[in-house]
Amino acid sequence: RAAGIFPAFSAGNSGSSCGTIGSPGDYQESFASANHMSGRTINSLSSRGPSTYGHEPYTKPNISAPGTSICSSIPGSSWSCGYSGTSMASPHSAGAVALLWSCNSALVGQIDQTFQLLQNSADASIDGGNCSAPPDGQGNYTYGYGYLNVLAAGTLTCGTVEYGTLQGHVYDGYGSPIEGATVTAVTSATSASDGSYSMSVPVGTYSVTASKYGYESQTVPGVVISEGITTTQDFSLTYIGAWEEGTAPCFDWTRYDVEYFPATGLIYALGGRSDTSTIGDIYSYNPVTGTCADTGANMPVPISNYTVNLVNNGTADVLCTFGGRNSAGSSVLNVQCYNPLTNTATSVATLPSAWTGFTPGAQVVYNNKVYIFGGFNSLASPYETARTERFDPTTNTFTQLGNLSLARGYLYAAEVDGKIYAFGGTVFDGTNLNAQTRAEVMAAPEGAGTWSDAAVADLPAAYDEGQTYGFDSGFDIPSVAGKIIFAGGGQWPGETADVWTYDTATNTYDTSFPDLQHARRNHGGVFVPIETAGMDDGLPGLWVFGGRLGADTPPYQGVEFFPLAYPPVVYKEYLPILVK
Repeated sequence: RAAGIFPAFSAGNSGSSCGTIGSPGDYQESFASANHMSGRTINSLSSRGPSTYGHEPYTKPNISAPGTSICSSIPGSSWSCGYSGTSMASPHSAGAVALLWSCNSALVGQIDQTFQLLQNSADASIDGGNCSAPPDGQGNYTYGYGYLNVLAAGTLTCGTVEYGTLQGHVYDGYGSPIEGATVTAVTSATSASDGSYSMSVPVGTYSVTASKYGYESQTVPGVVISEGITTTQDFSLTYIGAWEEGTAPCFDWTRYDVEYFPATGLIYALGGRSDTSTIGDIYSYNPVTGTCADTGANMPVPISNYTVNLVNNGTADVLCTFGGRNSAGSSVLNVQCYNPLTNTATSVATLPSAWTGFTPGAQVVYNNKVYIFGGFNSLASPYETARTERFDPTTNTFTQLGNLSLARGYLYAAEVDGKIYAFGGTVFDGTNLNAQTRAEVMAAPEGAGTWSDAAVADLPAAYDEGQTYGFDSGFDIPSVAGKIIFAGGGQWPGETADVWTYDTATNTYDTSFPDLQHARRNHGGVFVPIETAGMDDGLPGLWVFGGRLGADTPPYQGVEFFPLAYPPVVYKEYLPILVK
């Protein structure tokens, strides 16, 4: 303050309890920003006041600013929209100060005057929060004085402004209106259900941008705004795809998997981990309605760290798991299968004794056989196994195949065009799980059953504990045909929102696939083939469930989906030609 530096600080991310605002944001000398979401509702993790240093002269936090799913540059010449927290909110306040000090040099270094300007111009149409308000009635201990509004602050301090009107529509590539697009000049507006927008803009010449998550933004330069005149500017945005928020499930877990069951049209989760507890309850999730239910059935042995495999046992389709970790954190050998039509789960076999102590690293289904490979033993060396088994669900028997080229656990794995691929994973050094870049392929699962790392390029970076989706080259959706899609995971003990693809035909990786909204690890993933008329409901689409959210304790991540689209049916009209 003495040097004229504006002290912008985060309120902290200690959750919804009152009095959790952290230092130095709780100091009266500091300007603390809380984190509100896109609907201007406070984020559940945002810390609250009151401050231990009181409410005079300022209520703490001072203000709330956007801090959820913020897009930011990241190392490696890339960017991600997976960042959330008050550390994303405070830079918005700092940026507001930079704008205000730029337009009014008399404000520079005037700390208290700038505090009051931001607070007095904040949008005070806030709810009461959950932590009440100070005795003087100035704001409340959840949002502070209100939502950051730099345009209002600028109008107060940068002199009289003359305005014109900017209006128009935002459409997609097919001419359909886009709702919820943001149109930005010096201020911004959001498009309505018919794609229309309208806003008052200070007189001047602007580059105007229309954008929406999942669409390629469009910028039109040289748009002239004149006093009292309405200027019309329409936009057409190209859809590039995006992960969308799904309805939260009725279970909150990490270290589990999910699978789609065609006969019921539901997604099933066969238990999971919550903090130190392993839950054996089996839940269903309806991807069409977003409804979730406890089936009433339970796994004979509750497990976490498993993969769900859809196979036919000779009489019925079933969902099967191989090994996993029990409530005590020990590995088990049970092969357990759940039949959604009879709502029963049974143990049908055990893994060969060579798997004792190991949690299998990955499983892939090909031609109604389950391939189990790699694994991790946290208790004794050797910590990893390279072992590979093939399981026949019609006879409940195992056949040992060739070993992986590198023993490791927590792999990414998928099958494409009859070949089984293994990527990344971890190698334990007795203290840390070290992520790997190794990639390899089993080219003849029903033949030689051997692995080769020479035919597959290694991952562009070391990753583990994520999800993969494999699609044959003849798949009906051309955008993913012949590709393997990787979603989330990361490098233990952290997690990532990264999504990338591997093209099996060209043996190349592409990191341009849209990233998840939320970083996650140890989550469930499934492709849902249901086709609906909607283009943005994730049907068909890639789905992720749960997983680690910054800690091994709940709450865990929710649901996201990435919509895919089957090619539209094209009808041609042939006009008869009469030749005389």
